[in-house]
Amino acid sequence: PFWPKGSRPAFSSVAAMASGSAADSSLLAAEHNASFNFSLRFESADDYKIGQSVRSPVVVVGACPVCLLIFPRGTETTAGLALSAFCEVSPQDDWCKDWTVRDVRYSIKAANKDPARTFTKKDFHSFTPKHNDRGWHDFLPCPGGLPELIRNGWVSQGKMNFSLAVSGASLGSLQRKRLRQVHAGQLWRDMKFTDMILCNGQDGAELPCHRAVLAANSEVLDRMLSSAMKEGIERRLELPDTSLSSLKCFLEFLYVRSVPEAALEDTALLEVMMKLADQYAVHDLADLCARSLVATIRPDNVAAVLRVLSTYARLPVVGDHLKQAKESLKASPELLDAVIAGL
Repeated sequence: PFWPKGSRPAFSSVAAMASGSAADSSLLAAEHNASFNFSLRFESADDYKIGQSVRSPVVVVGACPVCLLIFPRGTETTAGLALSAFCEVSPQDDWCKDWTVRDVRYSIKAANKDPARTFTKKDFHSFTPKHNDRGWHDFLPCPGGLPELIRNGWVSQGKMNFSLAVSGASLGSLQRKRLRQVHAGQLWRDMKFTDMILCNGQDGAELPCHRAVLAANSEVLDRMLSSAMKEGIERRLELPDTSLSSLKCFLEFLYVRSVPEAALEDTALLEVMMKLADQYAVHDLADLCARSLVATIRPDNVAAVLRVLSTYARLPVVGDHLKQAKESLKASPELLDAVIAGL
């Protein structure tokens, strides 16, 4: 469910409870997590109707706003026989239309006056515009309504107490709208009015670019350039162990969301780009690299492809491609023989 117009809840800050640091880009790929409590007023059976919802204040975890969504008398699905509870991602006006927050683990706890009866339900979900909430219609069965909740210790002094805990690396991913493709493409072609330098670590070659493009396509770079870090102040970013060709491909992808076809057939180049995609949280590039590695798998590179995909399999967009590569291995004696020969 979405908010009715004009009824968005207030935001709360949980900086002390959420992991990750804007001062260290290497932490961005780590887990972001937070938990918070929410008290729901429930003094009379007339307080709520079936299908009526109440939301907690929104809490920003990493870069993702979440809240607890409660239906005190249940959703229409329950016909009033259970209290319903959901974890909800609260999309913002500047998010892209196809945003996704992948593989979020969440748990909802209902407190009872008898601690032994307090219970928690857990699940995981990938949140999208069509499925921005997840939970249980029958979270707390109570066919007797409020009197039953009071009698069984779920309501104390006219309130019910809940808590929501969420965690996941993708909570740190910014979902903001990117620069218009045509505009970024022209910037890539013309390279006028650049205000940033990318420098590769192998031969010191420098590539001019635009800070706005980098920040719009990578939350890591956005944080680096928006802070008092060295890269933001000097407007220069050095990428060690990066060839000029891989740096050019990485930068081109940030501008136009594509790379030269020849690069998609170069296993070594794809490995370096995968590393950059992981380091700077450019998930679309990681997906492109993984798909290209699977599409070009052959006896002379199968070991390298499996090694790269296994190294980055913790990324949700890469894990599925690793499974595809393994299926290819099972179906091809020639690939299997190549792997065995390399042991």
